[in-house]
Amino acid sequence: MEIDEETAHVVREIFDLYKRGYGYAYIARILTERGYPPPSNRKNIRNESSSGWNPVGIQRILSNRVYIGDTVQGISEKISYKSKKTRRLPQSDWVITEGTHAAIIDKDDFE
Repeated sequence: MEIDEETAHVVREIFDLYKRGYGYAYIARILTERGYPPPSNRKNIRNESSSGWNPVGIQRILSNRVYIGDTVQGISEKISYKSKKTRRLPQSDWVITEGTHAAIIDKDDFE
């Protein structure tokens, strides 16, 4: 994986705002006001038709180890081969491989 420098600054800003004590909803509001498109709507960096950021998206970014250079596998499993439904596995069952790619966020900042 390679760092997308056009959007990496947004991830760094999210972590910086959270470290300064701001909550998920406030961070989402700031990013929306600044015109940054959320990941689900990332056609260009200043997309005016963006639906905006939401607090759940912010929380997911803040808890995603991919930003510190780790790969996490085995997070979920299919309930049945007949269904598309999955269930989340306990974190103790996840397979985490550290340092598989360049990090955007320092590990201490992530923790």
